[in-house]
Amino acid sequence: MAECLRGHGLMVKEMPFPQETLRDEAGYRRELHKMLNDCAPRVILPVGCQIAPARCRDIIPPGTILAAENAEKIELLDSKTSCARLAAGLGVPQPRIYGNADEVEHYPVIFKKDGSFSGRGVRKPACRGALDNIIAHESAPYLIEEYIEGEDYSIDVLRSDGAMKYGCYRSITSTGLGPSSSRQMLDNDDPLSLEMVRHAEAILSNIGYQGICGMDFRLDVRTGRLIFLEANPRFTGGLASQIEAGFDIPWLLLQKSLSL
Repeated sequence: MAECLRGHGLMVKEMPFPQETLRDEAGYRRELHKMLNDCAPRVILPVGCQIAPARCRDIIPPGTILAAENAEKIELLDSKTSCARLAAGLGVPQPRIYGNADEVEHYPVIFKKDGSFSGRGVRKPACRGALDNIIAHESAPYLIEEYIEGEDYSIDVLRSDGAMKYGCYRSITSTGLGPSSSRQMLDNDDPLSLEMVRHAEAILSNIGYQGICGMDFRLDVRTGRLIFLEANPRFTGGLASQIEAGFDIPWLLLQKSLSL
C-alpha cells in the first residue's frame, strides 16, 4: 500500500503492526504517539488493524485525520459472533451455526475464535474428539459452524455517504482457513459480484458503517448458493489484486478522508 500511495506523489511513513497489538494496547499507544511526534502525519490509514488506532483517537492531534470508522462498529464486524448475529437478522445466507458440540451432526466443522485475524484461531476439527479438545483449550466466545465445501469469493468495499465502491474476486489457491495465495478479479456486473454487493450493502448499511471492509463468501457446491462467511473491517489480503485491477482502494480512501 505504501508504494501505491508513493506512486501518487505522497510522503508515507510506515508503522509496524505487531500481532500482539490488541493484547498490548499500552505498547501500541506508545508507538503511535512516537510516530505522531516524529512525522506529524496529515492522515493515518490503518492497514492491519483498524480497531487499535480507533481506540486511540484521544492521542491523535486535532487536524490529523484517522481514516477509520469508530471502534464500536469495527468491533461489531470483526467479532465472528456478533457479525454472524447481524447477518442472520438480515437474512444473509450463512453456514449453520451450532450452539455446542452436542448439536453437530456431521464433521468436519469450522471452529472460529471470536477475534480470529488472518486465519489465526480458525480450525477444522474432523471429529468430535478434536472439537472437544479445541473447546477445552479455548475460552468463549467462539463459533462452531457447518463446513461448506465450495469455491471462495470475496469483496472489498469502500463505503462513503451511503455509496459503495467495490472490487470482487474469486480465490484461485485457497488455504481453506485463511487468505488465499492468488485471486482472479470478477467483473462488477458478474452475477456473483452483484450478489456479494447486495449482502455487503445490507450488512454495512444496517449499522451505518463508513470506510473499508472486506467480506468472504463461499459458493456451496451442493446447492449453488453463495454463503457469507465473515467480515474483515480493514484492508484485506486481496489488496494487491485490487490495486493491480485498477481498484486503488488506498487512494480512494485517502481522497474520501480529505474530501477531495
